[in-house]
Amino acid sequence: MRTSIRTTFIQAIKPQHPKAQPAQQRGSAMPLLLLIVVLAGLGAVGLARMSVVASHRSGAQQAADAAALAGARVDQSEAARLAAANGASLSSYSQRQIGTATEVHVVVDKGGMTAGATAQWDPPPPPPTMATTTSTTSPDTLDDTVPVTTP
Repeated sequence: MRTSIRTTFIQAIKPQHPKAQPAQQRGSAMPLLLLIVVLAGLGAVGLARMSVVASHRSGAQQAADAAALAGARVDQSEAARLAAANGASLSSYSQRQIGTATEVHVVVDKGGMTAGATAQWDPPPPPPTMATTTSTTSPDTLDDTVPVTTP
């Protein structure tokens, strides 16, 4: 009885030879590895596509920002010119006055992306002018005496 327990224990802890594994388990790592490679490839393609979309969206937003600032400062034709200089087309333009400020909202299309921006420009007040003053004191009325204090 002792030998059978000992033999069973040794067989339990002894590593099995690869040929001793059942035939259904051999080669099961290859499909798993293939699945991991395919998923990694799909993830890389998806990430690259998202970065291209983000880049185009950023370019459209930059064109909209530039067009809105130009429209607020100058006029609609300048907004359209700046949008075109950034590779976009001006699709919408609205302007309103708020006191002395001009607010402009633009929408541009660039490479299939649409972006909008709003800008407000309030022209700075004119610089103060140097006022010329004339002195009402004539040199004859000035007192030439200097007070002297003694200790």
